[in-house]
This record gives sequence, structure tokens and C-alpha cells, in this order.
Amino acid sequence: MRVWRVGTISMGASLLLLGVILLIAQFSEVSVAQIMLAWWPVILIILGLEMLVYLFLSKQEKPLLHYDFLSIFFVAIIGTAGIAFALASSTGLLDFVENELAREERTLDLPPVSHALSSGINRVVVQGGPYPLTVEATADAELSLFGTYRASLGKEDTLLSRPEEYASIYQRGDTLYLIVKQLPQEITAFGRSTPQLEATIFVPGDVEVEVVGKGYPVNLKPRNAESSWTVENASAVSLYLQRENNVEVSAIRVEETVGEDESINRLLTEEGSFMLGDGTHQITIIEAFQLTLTMG
Repeated sequence: MRVWRVGTISMGASLLLLGVILLIAQFSEVSVAQIMLAWWPVILIILGLEMLVYLFLSKQEKPLLHYDFLSIFFVAIIGTAGIAFALASSTGLLDFVENELAREERTLDLPPVSHALSSGINRVVVQGGPYPLTVEATADAELSLFGTYRASLGKEDTLLSRPEEYASIYQRGDTLYLIVKQLPQEITAFGRSTPQLEATIFVPGDVEVEVVGKGYPVNLKPRNAESSWTVENASAVSLYLQRENNVEVSAIRVEETVGEDESINRLLTEEGSFMLGDGTHQITIIEAFQLTLTMG
């Protein structure tokens, strides 16, 4: 006569249901963690029902329960895992782990900066963070900044949501200062993540511009600017000029000058300057390892 051992049906039913649910999860967006949180109490229900059914169907006056301890052991393991998932979810640990496992390198847009210049502003000073910058002249009467940043982020993470988190603007007298801040480092379960930033800054072409590179590359695109520009302490400066520009370019303590026009390179190397047109405006490069000149 076959003996019904409590736990055998529970284990079989539990494994069957778990297999079906995990199979469904392969074709849906439901995570395994969410399945375990919703599914593990079913194990206790199945086991309890099996015991009640056994007692109900037993024809003995004082029925004895026979347990399949190996099956109950595996059911207990599955149940314990479910309880662990529930505790991790209630403390926020599960969300943290899921977020860390979903972390990936992503490139996102910087929150744009826009600041109208008053009539009393004659100079703009840009202090860059540890990132490459592109500074370009515009006909608009406002200072603006846009670009992208790349960081290791989880699916729910956002590094920057407001311009004030990476840029500061303030005015002193006739000078407007734009300071690009260093982005906050992300401390993850696997170490530190250092975000990178690439920004383009537009400045009105009728105000003087001073850029402090802090040892990082600077790209200059003065276009038809009607003012003088200065770049200090940049590792490399890329200068884009038009043949019709009226500008004098000076290189002070620049170790190397490269470009398509060898005559201009020689002038910058030997005399430290060259002129386009009548040289009405000044572009001065101070303390740079390399100056790359491109003529349009």
C-alpha cells in the first residue's frame, strides 16, 4: 500500500508553479525578484492544504502524519529565499542591488544654461572644470551652455537635474563669471565612477572673453567676434579662424604649434604672433603645450 508522505505534493506543485512563472518571466518584463516576492507565500499555502487534505481523507480515527522530510527541506529552502527577498525589499536592499546590477555607462544631455547679458557687461571669464571645453562666439546677447555628460548610472539614477549642479554664474562689476564645476563622483558597490563632461559655451561676440583651462583642452571658435579673447593654462588649444578675420594671434609660452599653413606656424614659433587682416582684435594663448590652428 502506497504511503502518502506530507511534503511530496507540496514540493512537486511548488516546483511546477515556479517553473511556469519563471518561463512566463522570460517573455515579459517582470523581474525574478518581483516573482519571488509575490510567489513565495504560495508554498506555505500548498503545504498547509496538503496537511489538511491528508487529515480529511485519512480514514484512521487518530491519523498519523507521515512527512517527506527531504521534500519539506527543499520547500523550506524556497520559502526561506522568498522571506529573504521580502525582508530585502522592505529594507530597500533589494532595490539597491537591482539598481547596482542595472548600472551602465550612459551619455545624457546637460541641463542647458542660459543667461542674458546686461548692457554693463564688457567681459566674460570662463573657468573650466577638469573637462574639455568649446567656446564659440554668437550674435545673441546671452551666455549659454549645453553639452553632454557620461556617467555610470543605474536605471533609477540621475546625476544632474538642474544647471546649478554643474555650473555657477555670477557678476562682479562689468565682468560675468561662468564656473564649470566638477561633477560629483558616483560611489558604487564596485568602486568609484568618474563622470566625464563635454560642453560648448556660446558668448556674445562683442564682449571680451577669458578662458582658464586648468590644464585641459580648449577649443576656440571666435567666428566674427569683435573683441579680444585670451586662453590661459590649457593643455592644448584648437583655434578655428576664417581668412577674413581681422585678428592678431599671440602665443606666449606655447611649446608646439601645428597647422596646415607652415608660414603661420613659423611666425608663431619664431615671433610668437601673426596677423590676419588689420589685426583689430587680439587672441592670446598663454601657457599651453600645443596650439593647433585651423583656417577656414
